[in-house]
Amino acid sequence: MAFFGGNKDTETTTVTTTPTSKKKSGNNINSATIITTGTEVLGTIKGSDSVHIDGVVKGDVIVNNMVVIGKSGLVDGTIRAQRVMISGTLDGSIICDDLEVMQSGKVRNEINASVIILDGEVEGDIVAERSIHVTNNGKVKAQRIMSQKVMVDGSILGEVVATELLEIGPKGYVEGNITVKNIKTHEGGRIIGSMATYMEAIKETIQEPQQLEDKTEIDEDAKIDEKDVQEEKDEFSFDKPAK
Repeated sequence: MAFFGGNKDTETTTVTTTPTSKKKSGNNINSATIITTGTEVLGTIKGSDSVHIDGVVKGDVIVNNMVVIGKSGLVDGTIRAQRVMISGTLDGSIICDDLEVMQSGKVRNEINASVIILDGEVEGDIVAERSIHVTNNGKVKAQRIMSQKVMVDGSILGEVVATELLEIGPKGYVEGNITVKNIKTHEGGRIIGSMATYMEAIKETIQEPQQLEDKTEIDEDAKIDEKDVQEEKDEFSFDKPAK
C-alpha cells in the first residue's frame, strides 16, 4: 500500500504499484495506492494494485485492478483498468471492463468498456460491448453512444446506436439520431429526432444470396457466349477437299 500526501504541493514521479495484501481478489480495494487530497502527481501510475485518487494526477493510470476517483479527485490522462468508479473528474479516455460514474462524477473524452453505468455528467464517444445504463441523474452529451443494450432513465443528447435494444424509462429523454434494432418506451419516456432500423445483421444475410445470384448470371452469360461462338464456327466451317 502506498500513500502520497503531506505538505508538498506537487510530486513529479512515475509510480509503480504492487499489491501488499495476501488475499487473492480481482478488485481488492483493501490493498491500494492512495493519492491524498492536496497532492499532485505528474507522470504515469502503473501496476497491479488498486488506486484511489483524491488528489490530482496529470498522466495515465494503468493498473490490473480497480481505479477510484474520489469527489475531490482529478485525473488528466488515460485510465486502463479492470474496474473504474468515478465520483470526481476525468479529462481523458477510459478503457476498462466495468465503469460506474457516480452522481458527482464528470467525464470528458472517450469511453470503451463492457458494462457502463452513468449517473453523472459524461461527454464524448461512449462504446460498451454489453450494456449502457444512464440512470436518473445521468446527463450524457454523446458524439456517439453505442452498445447492444442501452437503457435510459436520465437524458442523452447525441447519436444513439443500440444493436439489440433501446429502452427508455418513464423519466428517460433521448434527443438526436437514433439507430436501433428494437425499442421499448415506457409511459412518460420521450424521444426527439430521427430514427433508423439497425440493419447490419439483415444486410449480411442478404449479401451472400445476392453474390451467388450475380455469379449465376455471369455463368449463364458465359454459357451463352460459348454457344454463340460454337454456332459461328459451325456456320463458317467447310470440309477439306479429298486427296
